[in-house]
Amino acid sequence: MISVDKLLLLCILFVGCSAAIPQTTVRLQTTIDGDTFVTGRGEIIRLAGIDTPERDEEGYLAATIELRGELLRSTIVLERQGTDRYGRTIACVYVDGKSIDEHMITSGHARRWDGVRCE
Repeated sequence: MISVDKLLLLCILFVGCSAAIPQTTVRLQTTIDGDTFVTGRGEIIRLAGIDTPERDEEGYLAATIELRGELLRSTIVLERQGTDRYGRTIACVYVDGKSIDEHMITSGHARRWDGVRCE
């Protein structure tokens, strides 16, 4: 029987394994703010690579509306990265194959966050 270590080494050397992150398609239930939303199944998603204004900060409403508008446009695809200390799913989120993180940054509604970079 081949050991897991040997199998992993063979995979890396000969097959070129990639650690592909599974993608999941979801639908929007509601947005909480500019970097957090709830899926139709009730899962709370925190965008992995950005930070937006909180409820008591300037720009909160504009960022929330922008995220909602983008997520309503088309199919939402998640690449789950893990969970945070609040139990939210941290995910890279894509609409029409484009990163929502990058859209929110370039539109001026978010700043890059020291989390995962989603491109």
